[in-house]
Amino acid sequence: MYRYQPIIAGRVALEALLSLLGLLNMRGVSSRNQERKRLAFQAYSVHLAQCFVPIINRLREHVPDFDIDFLILSHPHFSFRSLWDLRNFARDNLQIPSRNVRFFWQALWQKYDLLVCTDVYARFPLRRTKRVLLKHGAGVASRILKWNPLRKTIFNFDLILVNGDADLDLLRHVCPGNFVDQKVIAAGLPYLDRLYTQVTSREVYFGHMGLKAQKPVVLVAPSWRGLEALEVRQPGYFDALISAVIKLNVQVIIKMHACSLNKVMAQGKDWAKQINRHVQPLVGVDYDVDDVPALQHADVLITDISSRAFNFMLLDKPVVVICPDEVFGDQLDRERINLMSQAAYLARSVEEVETRLAQALDKRNVSNAARVRLAHYCFANPGHAAEIVAAHLLKQMNTGSH
Repeated sequence: MYRYQPIIAGRVALEALLSLLGLLNMRGVSSRNQERKRLAFQAYSVHLAQCFVPIINRLREHVPDFDIDFLILSHPHFSFRSLWDLRNFARDNLQIPSRNVRFFWQALWQKYDLLVCTDVYARFPLRRTKRVLLKHGAGVASRILKWNPLRKTIFNFDLILVNGDADLDLLRHVCPGNFVDQKVIAAGLPYLDRLYTQVTSREVYFGHMGLKAQKPVVLVAPSWRGLEALEVRQPGYFDALISAVIKLNVQVIIKMHACSLNKVMAQGKDWAKQINRHVQPLVGVDYDVDDVPALQHADVLITDISSRAFNFMLLDKPVVVICPDEVFGDQLDRERINLMSQAAYLARSVEEVETRLAQALDKRNVSNAARVRLAHYCFANPGHAAEIVAAHLLKQMNTGSH
């Protein structure tokens, strides 16, 4: 990690310089026609920005006569090239005109009716606007509650849209006073609405990786934080996991979290190189930032503390989670694991995976009432969350300045 510190420092210094230039450029302070509402979405990576696609599409259907900006936020762990990828995504996938895609330092003085973020690593324009946090996954992590000079907390936002009642109930226990009742709403996760549509066929999706649609497929999809912790405890953990899965004579898709493929965030680990060593006729790798096709077509998911476990349960499909007590001791992590264990096959070690996976494969075509119940506890409005979130955003924009 130390070898990346000069790179991180350089990115931080450049961003500080650009922010100073943005601070001196006060053209955005001048009065402008405010008859049209102005809404801004902000993200620092494509894997977060994709959450905005269904929301923006729904907003355009309801209110076509307002302006949407996309604010590109630099992050010290993400390269400048990734920012250009994000710019292209905003233009091509979010269909926001190039003139409305801005780096955050260019928007310091802009006036918006609403700013929507999907992570607590966020920055706010200098002119007061309403701020909405749309959580991009089920589960509550400590980072959204603890103050840090480099990021916000949920207490810095005017409205927090969580995925479901599970998050709502947990936040009631850890937030002061009546904060949750006043500012937190269980709205759902619009990104997952596509789980209920045919994104691509099973044959086409597996064919891209040289796999067969007729044979069971296990999706191995760790979280980046969980994978790092497990590798620290047991070096070579991931390689051992893949070996254990292959023993069951199933096909495997490896799908890493986007942050694991970021060498700075992975502390110098070249996961792309390592997982490519596993590629063989029965093992493929999915590098797409989009999880939906993999979730739709895999038969069983293996993960750790990743919220992908809850996503997969929305499809009433079995999940194996690897969560040793000695690795995940944080109280909120324990809360998440306890929730998962209500409907997942819990493995405490790689050695237990083979047994748990065999059980999951045996039941892969059997509906599970506990799994369905837990999924709906974690996600409100499954299949039409975009409609609900869009309605909340419109309501915020139409209630005057905060």
